[in-house]
Amino acid sequence: YTFTFPTDNTILWGTATNGVVTPVDPAKQTLVAMFGSRLYQGVSYPFSSSFEFVPNAASAAVPRQVVSDAACNACHRNMQAHGSRRGVMVCLTCHTDSWVQAPTANNTKNPIDFRQMIHQIHAGQVLAPAGTPRVYKWSATTDFSNVQFAPPNSVKNCGQCHQGALAGNAYSASSQKACGSCHYEIDWATGVGHLAGVQADGSCVGCHSAATMQVTHSPRYNGTGAVNATFAGNGNGGPRALTITIDSANVVDPAAATLTFTVKIDGVAVDLAATPLSSLRFTIAGPTSDYAGAGAPAAIGYVQTAAFGGAAGAALLTATATPGQYIAPLPVLTVPVGTNIGIGVEAYSSEFAPVSGTCNAATGPAAADCIQKDWTQAYVPVKYYRIGATTAGTARRAITDNAKCNACHADLGFHGGSARKGPEYCAMCHNSKNVNDERTSRFEIEPGQTAPWSFTPESVQLSVMVHKIHKAGDLYNTYTLGTDRSLTTDPLADSTTFAGAFPGDIRDCTVCHVSAGNGLPEANVLPTRVATFTCLEDPVADADNVCEPFDAAQIDTLGTTGYAMTAVSYVGAGAANCGSCHDTAIAGAHFQLNTANGIESCDVCHGDGRFMDPIDLHVPAP
Repeated sequence: YTFTFPTDNTILWGTATNGVVTPVDPAKQTLVAMFGSRLYQGVSYPFSSSFEFVPNAASAAVPRQVVSDAACNACHRNMQAHGSRRGVMVCLTCHTDSWVQAPTANNTKNPIDFRQMIHQIHAGQVLAPAGTPRVYKWSATTDFSNVQFAPPNSVKNCGQCHQGALAGNAYSASSQKACGSCHYEIDWATGVGHLAGVQADGSCVGCHSAATMQVTHSPRYNGTGAVNATFAGNGNGGPRALTITIDSANVVDPAAATLTFTVKIDGVAVDLAATPLSSLRFTIAGPTSDYAGAGAPAAIGYVQTAAFGGAAGAALLTATATPGQYIAPLPVLTVPVGTNIGIGVEAYSSEFAPVSGTCNAATGPAAADCIQKDWTQAYVPVKYYRIGATTAGTARRAITDNAKCNACHADLGFHGGSARKGPEYCAMCHNSKNVNDERTSRFEIEPGQTAPWSFTPESVQLSVMVHKIHKAGDLYNTYTLGTDRSLTTDPLADSTTFAGAFPGDIRDCTVCHVSAGNGLPEANVLPTRVATFTCLEDPVADADNVCEPFDAAQIDTLGTTGYAMTAVSYVGAGAANCGSCHDTAIAGAHFQLNTANGIESCDVCHGDGRFMDPIDLHVPAP
């Protein structure tokens, strides 16, 4: 089909400024886009297309791609707004330079220029400087303050969104509108908030070169740009590249098991005796049929090695004849011969940047004259071994993988300098028995009551926790996690609630799950433990209102003093995993009605190939 623009309508060929139509220069590149949708059986199938051209054909059009659809859809799947409008180029036809939403009683004066709008939406939860308004408010009910780009990522990670032929513009084509959309505390007219004062728009590159911008706008570094530029990393253009390779494990004798591994920084073998890592530790979990089952390395499914970081830790290792290669002793593994186990690693190497005085960039110390940056190791896949054998062990089931996580999260890591990476490593500790009790506030008495403090923490089993976090904005019940081990007197002071929503289509399980990884849990998946902890301490005999002591040994035994486990129950794998999203009372009743004597009948309707197979039911929008 051919569409002919009506030549008598100048509005189609011009831009309006103060109500005056200015014709487009036919020698300048022009963008035209189209969008639409087809409705079939109640489902809308959108499409869009765009074309760039020079009207007088005096020169060839150069595709302008500063942000690509693929970059947006890495998180959003199929980014769409205003009905069926889909694709960055479609957005750009309306969200052009200088467009500002008029303020009303329900919204603030917001620019809808694409650069400013997208930056400010993605920085929704970034705290404002004192006295500076921050919220990008679209209407009385939409203010984007629940948009949480960091974590999982960092608003400084320009490369996450800026992809395509002109992605470098993010660093080399600075402007007051683009930069000011995040650095909103700057008054460009007066120069207040800008170190160089008043400057002409477009002159930013004089101070902010592309190379400098890449360093200061990097999620790999700490703090302000000045600090970022101080850290050396890998030539100041990227992180210190710490890589650890698990070469082999000898678990023939579980009482004297060892692990052989290699350490390199920036591709060079490391002498740990001379320059030890700041942190280095291995985790062993089993059995791989489901961690925390019978015959596991520990009652909670995993054990960890001694800390091999620092000079004292490095002294526990034995160097081989290969540079950078070491043998580490593993804990005594009291498990039956034939048990399949997984072994993973967490580590980081610290760099110290001077603030004042002297500071050794390699060893610190991290005192008043130093700022510390922990460079975590690159993702290391878990290796699997069989106790009592020299052959490889059977791997744990594949549900998701690191690449799928990092499509949105860039370089996902948690705990200990964010060194714990990879979903298969997280699953070792975040197994079905992990009830997160050690990170829960501990009162003696319920606040405002006379009853003893009693609490049932949320499970941190990986599947349950990740589902709830990603669906947090749409859950019926708020998901709250304790985050601190301190003896706090406020039950919520050291906790985190998740209010943001998954940026994509929550029905599209394949965004996170590998092929067929989102079906009904298999029969060998263990039920999820739920534990209630109660203070058994006599408040009369204690001067404070904090229940103590907390004995870690009580995690798996019913205690008699202090903060102790007083009740334990188990939720079937189907109810726990499916119920992590389907968390209404009605859904809970459905789970109970279809469970008898601890046996779930989910497979009757929801099993592989059944008429309500979750793989077939969780269908995303086109």
